[in-house]
Amino acid sequence: MDRIDADLVPGERLLWSGKPQRIPLLVKNDLILLPAVLVIGGVILGGVRNGFSPLLWGVLMLVGGVWLGRPVLRYAALRTASYGITDRRVIVWTNGKDAVAHYLTDLGPPYVRENPDGTGTVCFNLAPADFVQTTGRGWVDQSWSDVGLDPKYPELLNIEHPMVVRDLIASAQQGDR
Repeated sequence: MDRIDADLVPGERLLWSGKPQRIPLLVKNDLILLPAVLVIGGVILGGVRNGFSPLLWGVLMLVGGVWLGRPVLRYAALRTASYGITDRRVIVWTNGKDAVAHYLTDLGPPYVRENPDGTGTVCFNLAPADFVQTTGRGWVDQSWSDVGLDPKYPELLNIEHPMVVRDLIASAQQGDR
């Protein structure tokens, strides 16, 4: 709470704070790399049959590092993320970075995508059709540039009670207008 209070401007009230409750291992964007892994696997299989060159090992390590590194980096970034809603701003904190704040008056209406487990994501400035529902198989559409945590508009990923938070934000936006 000290970090949250330190980032508030004079006269600003904290309405809600939270953090991601669920951090998925794989997201939809990770599937793009799957064909590359399969092709590289075929090349490596051919290389094993005809003698394995160091170049193939290097390619294998590069593709494997990228494919396995993305979920690890995403997990590390989301594990340290926390969010705050004030009567004026939406604030996203991540460990090792400064807080990123967006004034409610600069944001469009909040939208919610609920997950099967009751958590959900609150986003701004998107049409409801831009949200793709989760499939129930553990694949979750995420943003934050997958790992960068610096979106153009804030996203509160995988929070508890997302509909309540959305309503709180909408009420705060109405109070500012």
